[in-house]
Amino acid sequence: MSSASDAAAGNTEGAQSVRRAVAVLRALAAGQDRGARASEVALQCGLTRATAHRMLQVLVEEGLAERTPSPPRYVIGREASLLGIARSSPLPIRTAAAPFLEKVCRETGDSTVLTLRSGTDSICIERLTGSYPIQVIGVSIGARLPLGVGVGGVVLLAFLPRGEREELIARIAPRLARHRTTVTVLRERIRRAREQGHAFTDAGVIPGTHVLAVPVLSPEGRPLAALSINAMANRLPAARAKRLVPLLRQQADGIGARWTALG
Repeated sequence: MSSASDAAAGNTEGAQSVRRAVAVLRALAAGQDRGARASEVALQCGLTRATAHRMLQVLVEEGLAERTPSPPRYVIGREASLLGIARSSPLPIRTAAAPFLEKVCRETGDSTVLTLRSGTDSICIERLTGSYPIQVIGVSIGARLPLGVGVGGVVLLAFLPRGEREELIARIAPRLARHRTTVTVLRERIRRAREQGHAFTDAGVIPGTHVLAVPVLSPEGRPLAALSINAMANRLPAARAKRLVPLLRQQADGIGARWTALG
């Protein structure tokens, strides 16, 4: 093999290692403070347990992960948090969206959430608590779910170009069983979201809750984020959700326009 071929092979292996490390960090982030066992990381990232253990050990040594003693689990490390604050404004869309989220929260009285896509996950980046006495705190800021498990993730998937969407579904598929769903169910949810322009579920991540979500779209029609409201089932029946769709769409359009102007 020539030196050029050797270099190309080395670059490919190096890129693969970096991608695996990023996948491991995302798996730890999904666990939040609870973290994840090495076996869970291996399953989620498609790694052997031995490889997952090696990568976790290196991340621990570099401060990007930490190991809790009892039970033995891994969480995001302090160094990862410090790297994240290097940017003065790491999530400009969160700032751009603030007045629009506040309007939805004020007018509905319900918990309002802004969700972004991160790889094959949806991640909550902002959550406001409404004025109604009973609030659903379904997700916390930083919480991750496989795309399509949460309603925000459904609209983030639904409005992607078909080829990109299908590739993501294939990558997500092995993780869906852990969340008691299937590719068939996900495809049906995506079909309905594309047809209606929003997603609504009468079976939220938390039992007894309903969730309504609309996409925040770029001028080209790509999903930038998802705007959703969460409430108890009797607080957000399908009829009320339908009445609230125009409000959410209007505010989602406002977020998209403001983010485009700032960008």
